[in-house]
Amino acid sequence: MGRVSRFIDKVRQEANDRANQERADRVMERIQQPISPSEERSGDVPAGKGKVPFTERRASVRRVCRRKALTQPRSAGRGGFVGEATLRDISRRGVGLVLEDRCPVGAILELNLRCPEVPRALLIRVLRARPYAEGFLHCCVMLNPLSGEELEELLTSEE
Repeated sequence: MGRVSRFIDKVRQEANDRANQERADRVMERIQQPISPSEERSGDVPAGKGKVPFTERRASVRRVCRRKALTQPRSAGRGGFVGEATLRDISRRGVGLVLEDRCPVGAILELNLRCPEVPRALLIRVLRARPYAEGFLHCCVMLNPLSGEELEELLTSEE
């Protein structure tokens, strides 16, 4: 590959990275918008009792999923790792997955579900990570969400 081709590939990659970052920032802004009191879960601890009431922030219901997948940082071409993940739950816009190692909050990962129902790689951003039985549970938002049909096919093919 010549210098011009490498330069063009580099410019394209930088443009894709910028577009993905902008998309991720828009998603984060949408996620961090305040939730109205009518959306709070009933039975919360009253205000002033030392605990903050729980507010459901998910835009769609998560469904249990025990599928294996491959993950890698979006910049894997520049020395990143490839790791196997176990999906814990999934929705159209989010996924909970267990990895052996902890990823930093805000990291953008490429998730390959290794199934014909969803042939494309999903871009996800890590919102939270906490210790879990088999490693670390990562709560992530999808930057390129699944369609309803893709989600249903993915869940039915797992059974």
